[in-house]
Amino acid sequence: MKKCVYAVCALLWAGCTASRPASDGSKDREQKEAVQIDSLAPNPFIRHIYTADPSAHVWADGRLYVYASHDIDPPRGCDLMDQYHVFSTDDMVHWTDHGEILRASQVPWGRKEGGFMWAPDCAYKDGTYYFYFPHPSGTYTNDSWKIGVATSKEPAANFTVRGYIEGLDPIIDPCVFVDDDGQAYLYQGGGGTCKGGRLKDNMMEIDGTMQTMEGLVDFHEATWVHKYNGKYYLSYSDNHNPGQEGEEGYNRMRYAVSDHPLGPWKHIGIYMQPTRPETGYGYIQVSDDRTISKVKCFTEKPNLELAQTFLQCGEFLWNSGIFVWKVGDIIEAVRTYLPEHHALFSDIQPVLGTSEEAEAIARVFSECRSISIDYGVMEKANNVYVRRGEFGWSDVGTWGSLYQHARKDRYANAKPEKGCYTDENTRSCIVSLPEGKVAVINGLKEYIVVDTEDVLLICPRSEEQNIKKFIDEVKYNEGDKHI
Repeated sequence: MKKCVYAVCALLWAGCTASRPASDGSKDREQKEAVQIDSLAPNPFIRHIYTADPSAHVWADGRLYVYASHDIDPPRGCDLMDQYHVFSTDDMVHWTDHGEILRASQVPWGRKEGGFMWAPDCAYKDGTYYFYFPHPSGTYTNDSWKIGVATSKEPAANFTVRGYIEGLDPIIDPCVFVDDDGQAYLYQGGGGTCKGGRLKDNMMEIDGTMQTMEGLVDFHEATWVHKYNGKYYLSYSDNHNPGQEGEEGYNRMRYAVSDHPLGPWKHIGIYMQPTRPETGYGYIQVSDDRTISKVKCFTEKPNLELAQTFLQCGEFLWNSGIFVWKVGDIIEAVRTYLPEHHALFSDIQPVLGTSEEAEAIARVFSECRSISIDYGVMEKANNVYVRRGEFGWSDVGTWGSLYQHARKDRYANAKPEKGCYTDENTRSCIVSLPEGKVAVINGLKEYIVVDTEDVLLICPRSEEQNIKKFIDEVKYNEGDKHI
C-alpha cells in the first residue's frame, strides 16, 4: 500500500475463526482441540465416515436433513466416491445417521466402473421426495454426465432410481429450488458454467430449455439457490484464488441476488458480507466493487431499521475495526473531528517521556469525553478507504457470536460450569453470571440471561438486535452507572 495514497484505511472482515492444528506428537493438544470442537455442538458433526458435498433441507417434520456424498474408507480420491448418506437433527446438537440411501451399483444407466457419485440435492413436492445426483453414464466422464433422479415417500430411506433428466448438458452439481408457488427450478454448475431452467410438474423433465445464469462473477461450480425476504440468492464456488508465488490458491464462496429465480443476477461478493441486520457491528458503504474502494459512508452500530436498509441495499460491508494509518494523519483527523480531545492531549506534550507522564495521561483521560474512534473520526472523515477481506469473521462482541463459539452442555446451553442449574426444559440459552452467583433456570428456550452486580437482562436470542434500544433506555432513565 502506498503511504501517499491512503491516509486512513479500514480493513473489513477480520478473521476470528481460523483453527490451529495440533503439533505432531502432541496427544494432549489433540485431545484439547477435540474437546473444543465438541463444544461447538459438535463441529464437525459427522466423524465416523468420510463425507462431502452436503445439501441441507428442513422438511415438514421440522427436522434438518443433510444429504451427503460418501467416500470410501480409506479415502483414495473423489473419483471413487460411490455412495450417498443422510443425517438429520432437530436441535443441531444430536444427529441421527439414517444410513446409505443410494450407491452407484443401483444406477441402471450408470458408469459400469462406479464412482463419481458427487454433490447431490433433494426436493419435496406433493408427497414425494426427489433425490437428484450427478453420475456419468460412461467410462469417460466428461461427456457422459447425467443428472439422475431417485424418489421416495420418506426423506431418508427407500429411494428408487427413476431415470435421468433428458436434454441436459453434461454438467455436475444439481440444485433444485421449489418456489412459494410450487414451481420447481433445476440448476447445474460445473466447469465454469451455471445453467438453470424450469422443471415440469413431474420433477423429471425440463419445461423449455436451460439457460445460462447471467451476472455471475468468476463462477466455478457448486450452485445453491434459496429465497429470503422476496429475493433469490445464488451461492457458488469460484475458481482457485491465486496464492502467493509457490502457494496454491483456494476456492472462495460467492453469491449473487435476483428478483427472479432464473436471473439476471447481481453479483454481491465473497462471503461474508452482511447476512443479517446486525446492530452490534459497524457498516461501511463502498463506492464500487474493487478490492480497495473509497468509503461512501461509515456508520457505527445502526439501529435495526437502518441495519435492515443497509442489508437490502447490497452496498454495505461489515467493519472489523482494524485500521491502518500514518501517525500524522490520525493526529490531524483527531484535531479536526475531536478538537477537545486534541487540545487536552496537546497540553501534556511537555511532560511526555518524563516521570510526570503517567499522572498527566490519567488526568486527561478522566477529563475527556468517552467516545470511540468509530464515532469520533471514522464516521466523519472523507479520506477513508476500505480493503475487502476474503475470510470468515465472527465478532464475539455480540451475544449471538459468543453463543456460537462457547462451550455448550447436552441441551445446547452456553452457561457457567458452576452455579447455573438447568434441566431438559431449558435449551439453547446463553447465561452469564457474576462469580459466586447461583441461578436456577427452568423452561427457557433460546434466551439470553445476563446477571451483573446491578443489572439483570433476560431477552430472547431472536431479539438481540433490540438490546441496544434497551441500553439506550436504561442510560436515559438511569444514567451511565449501570452500563
